[in-house]
Amino acid sequence: MVVTGASRGLGRQIALACAGRGARVGLLARSAEPLQEVAAAVAALGSDARAWPMDVRDAAAVRATVDEVIARWGRIDVLVNAAGAKIEGPVEQADPDDVRRLFEVNCLGPMTLCQAVLPHMRRQGCGHVVNVSSVLGKRATPMRGAYAASKAALNALTDALRTEVRGTGIRVTLVCSGRLAPGSTNGLLVSSEQGAAERIVRCIERPSREVVLTAAARVLVGLNVLMPGVVDWIVTRWRTGEERS
Repeated sequence: MVVTGASRGLGRQIALACAGRGARVGLLARSAEPLQEVAAAVAALGSDARAWPMDVRDAAAVRATVDEVIARWGRIDVLVNAAGAKIEGPVEQADPDDVRRLFEVNCLGPMTLCQAVLPHMRRQGCGHVVNVSSVLGKRATPMRGAYAASKAALNALTDALRTEVRGTGIRVTLVCSGRLAPGSTNGLLVSSEQGAAERIVRCIERPSREVVLTAAARVLVGLNVLMPGVVDWIVTRWRTGEERS
């Protein structure tokens, strides 16, 4: 399998959780040293891993890395696009260069990985693509409009891809994360990165169309369909409370 954003956070936890189940893991991220540390942690679990420092915005590097993974292991069964970038601030003040980078990392990066990996999966007759998005891609909140827009684009890309590979043996899963935190925190509002990784690994083992992490995120998605005006009021009040605190 290949995991992007594997040097830290959720990507790191996904790589470790899959390695614990015996997967061979190609680790992709920009930061070489942390990536090597994850590779060592995977090796300690008795699994094979290799670190490929690279930037998902670099299409040539993406294609070269995928070719190296195939040369090493002969196949790619699972691609997890977990790399991501984030900015906050009002839409009217967003820097176009920052927003462009968001889209390059959060949407174009996963698309480029899919374009490089899917031909190999088609030849295999099987495979699984997991795109890690955010609940904000389904419902934006104040001060996170640009980030939400990049994740909404990833959601749309994932939905289209799912229909395009239908009947090929390739599965596509969209993961919409809520608030994540390091450690063992699990609750209504926040999920631990480790707990979220376990949920994602389970959806790899038993493929599903979509996974929305945290109960609060699921409530937000459902309520926004039924009563979007109420959600407008809730998220505005919530943001006002955050600013006051």
